Amino acid sequence: MTTLVKTLPAVDQSRSTAWLSLLLSLVAAALFLTPRLSAGLAFERSPIGGGELWRLVAGHWVHFTFEHLFWSLLVFAVLGVLWEKAGQRWGFLACVVCSAVLISAALWWLQPQLTSYRGLSGIDCALVTAMAVQALRQALASGRRELAIALALAILAYFAKVAFEFATGGKVFVSDAAPFEPVPLAHLIGGLWGITQGWLARIPVRGSSSADSGGGFRGPEQQPRCCRRWSRQRGG
Repeated sequence: MTTLVKTLPAVDQSRSTAWLSLLLSLVAAALFLTPRLSAGLAFERSPIGGGELWRLVAGHWVHFTFEHLFWSLLVFAVLGVLWEKAGQRWGFLACVVCSAVLISAALWWLQPQLTSYRGLSGIDCALVTAMAVQALRQALASGRRELAIALALAILAYFAKVAFEFATGGKVFVSDAAPFEPVPLAHLIGGLWGITQGWLARIPVRGSSSADSGGGFRGPEQQPRCCRRWSRQRGG
């Protein structure tokens, strides 16, 4: 997964439309309108144990209630559009797929008492933390200290929210009357993958057209030490 993140191509953002995030959002909305199909895709431990492995990924696209769908899908769609408009469609897709797999694996192995899980919230957590970490790295590289501090505090606040969920079992953004329990482990795993991808992903370097088009770490200060030494010897 880490190799995939490092080698993902960029999308020309001047011509990019957010079709992928909107398509995935429409899938979640359509599934909510077809309860019988949703039931066959949800993360359910017994059917998964019986070989229905597609539920490990598909379960993230089905939801318990309209309120659950509304908040999860709103965040997913907005973040997806932002990712694609920034020219990071394949980074967005990698974040969605990797976080979906890792979250489901963690729920299966680490929370065996969990019988049912639905929703995009864990993937949302991965998308927002990956975006925040990439922005933090750009702020540090450009010397914008105040922005970097604000972003670091926002990331810490996110994990404080997850800690609150673990400690209290309380719901955030969804009413306490909702007929399901929050699964903070999904939010934790999503956030951890987001930080990992955000740290590994290529970020544009100011003043470098190749980096802006997805070429990655072009500034000497962002190259490995051996490359920086070679650049100095070459006069670069």
